[in-house]
Amino acid sequence: MKKQKIDSPVWQNNAEKWWYNFWSKCQEPWRPSKKEIIFWDKTIQQILKKKDSIQVLILGATPEFRDLLAKYKNIKVTLLDINPPVKRAMDRLCKKKNANEKLILGNWLDVAKNFPPRSFDVVMNDEGLENVYFTKHNLLLKNIAKVLKKDGYFLMGRLCMEDAFKHPLKFTTLFKKYQKNPEFFHNFHNRINYLYRLACSSQSRAYDHKKQGVKVGILADEIIEKNKKLYNTKYLMWTPEVDWQGPALHSYIEVDLESLTKMKSMIEKYFKLEKKYQDLFHPVMKVKYNFVLRPKI
Repeated sequence: MKKQKIDSPVWQNNAEKWWYNFWSKCQEPWRPSKKEIIFWDKTIQQILKKKDSIQVLILGATPEFRDLLAKYKNIKVTLLDINPPVKRAMDRLCKKKNANEKLILGNWLDVAKNFPPRSFDVVMNDEGLENVYFTKHNLLLKNIAKVLKKDGYFLMGRLCMEDAFKHPLKFTTLFKKYQKNPEFFHNFHNRINYLYRLACSSQSRAYDHKKQGVKVGILADEIIEKNKKLYNTKYLMWTPEVDWQGPALHSYIEVDLESLTKMKSMIEKYFKLEKKYQDLFHPVMKVKYNFVLRPKI
């Protein structure tokens, strides 16, 4: 298969060890939570009540999805991923081996070229749109709908910056909080929550309204530039174990829609919304939406 170029340069990193170390330290909402997996498991069980066996396509190599599907002998799993080192790193994080799983190397945007129409009963993807430019979201959703059977399901996890825009954060507030209680930022959820809010502040240049995405490297530069008193900014980093000055970080844009309304209007071009799940009681997970979708085309 011809090697294809992907949108986000961070996904071109070929260091399996880096990806393993990075992803093993990530927590929800960047990885599916236990509550989310319970929700997806119930959904899969409901689908299996209608069919003796199903074909599932995972866009990416999310370990939690793979462990969930490995429990079922009547599910055949296909992974579509462009980066073999990332897939191998995710293999190491899987708790179960699945004999009914195979890998296809390819670009998510070309999913309709990699597989015939109506190939899959289920397509699963957790936060995939965050790694594809906003201008390509329409293409990706359209092609996912094409490879789903008419009675198929698209199970999708999706972040939304709406809450961060409603509660923006000033740099001075961030630094005062850090000086007063640095241990607060040792918690992954607290750190991500504050950094999303900072990125959406009018003080920051980190949010690109045209692309509807956070320029991660710019936010990092701003933290260093505006910080005059703090010298240890380890726990003000966006991601675990990432060097702020790395070229991949500066070219990476995490794309998020500003509102649930905009997100739903885009999704509903190609899918019918059957169900959604949101952990409203978690301070960070409330920004994460999980959709059970049915194809319109």
